[in-house]
Amino acid sequence: MREGDIIVYPSFRWLQGGKVPICVVHKITKIEGNRFFLTDTSGHKESVEKHLVCGKVVKKIEKGSSLWKEFSQAISM
Repeated sequence: MREGDIIVYPSFRWLQGGKVPICVVHKITKIEGNRFFLTDTSGHKESVEKHLVCGKVVKKIEKGSSLWKEFSQAISM
């Protein structure tokens, strides 16, 4: 993964007590030296390490695809 990549992963804990699966979208950014952080559509930043430790399944969205363009615009807002 590199800076600027957009990734998605499943999350079951936020909606209706975890009964509705949703995908969480993050853009990888570098904001402290060489440490990578994830930025979501609300601008919230979390460390990549936090997500790697919990073993979530992560899918990278291919740069230039229609999904990448859509998520990139949403995160840039």
